[in-house]
Amino acid sequence: MIALDQPLFAVGKEIQWNWSDLYGEKKFVVMFGGLHIEMAFLKVIGGWLQGSGWTTVLADTNVATPGTTESFVKAANVTRSYQAHQVTACSLFILLQKAYTKYKEGVANKDDIMSFESWCAQQVSATPQFQYWYAALQLELLLLVFLKSLWVADFYLYDNGISKMLPWFFAMNHSNYARWLPCRSMRHAFT
Repeated sequence: MIALDQPLFAVGKEIQWNWSDLYGEKKFVVMFGGLHIEMAFLKVIGGWLQGSGWTTVLADTNVATPGTTESFVKAANVTRSYQAHQVTACSLFILLQKAYTKYKEGVANKDDIMSFESWCAQQVSATPQFQYWYAALQLELLLLVFLKSLWVADFYLYDNGISKMLPWFFAMNHSNYARWLPCRSMRHAFT
């Protein structure tokens, strides 16, 4: 197994395809480097949050200065961007829990209370703003799960995370990652 940056990954896959008898996918697993996937996905999330007021909220709450918060959208500094997304995920989750608690308190008959998952699904379909921020939370959590897979060296969690990230690379027009991540053939390499 070898991890490569995006430009070298493309070359590695071409070598595998052209000389499959020597370097084929049965002999070598060529995969994207985790840092570059993280950077690209931070940019995906930044693109999703751009124009939402996210950077203003971070600046107003003294998470970072206004100039620094704008750099989070482009993931100019991976560590600081990651920390801002951690803060965002925690904040969104706390707000989500408070809203669900308020909903439960407002239901007269306690037998009529929807489960958390059902309530979220109902809110997503009823309120566009809820849908937007719920999707933002899901993106933040997906990033955290992917990073956990790298930290604990869990290949299947890594592969599952990339599979869930892939549609977002397409949706947010990150063409290199959208094009090359499906070529990793990792699931088939171990079968």
